[in-house]
Amino acid sequence: MRPIEHCELCKAPTGKAGRGEDSLYAADGTPAEIGPLCSDCYETLTHESELETLRAELLDATGMLKDIGDFAHERSAGPAVPDDLWEVRRMAYSAL
Repeated sequence: MRPIEHCELCKAPTGKAGRGEDSLYAADGTPAEIGPLCSDCYETLTHESELETLRAELLDATGMLKDIGDFAHERSAGPAVPDDLWEVRRMAYSAL
């Protein structure tokens, strides 16, 4: 009889019996590896990781838009004399 594998987080049975039976691990093969996990905890951890990645990418994109707007603002002759850079500035700032 094989031992019952339990989720490292919630302690519920995973329904699997080790790595050879496709046990679920978050961050598999990294120093941050967590597992074995039940399917509910695995879904929660992997979705949280994806959300963290998306939040970081959004923060980077927001910073880039601000930098573009600032660059265009510093080099534009606008608003008294509208030019292409003033439009770039407007578009970048409106996206923030």
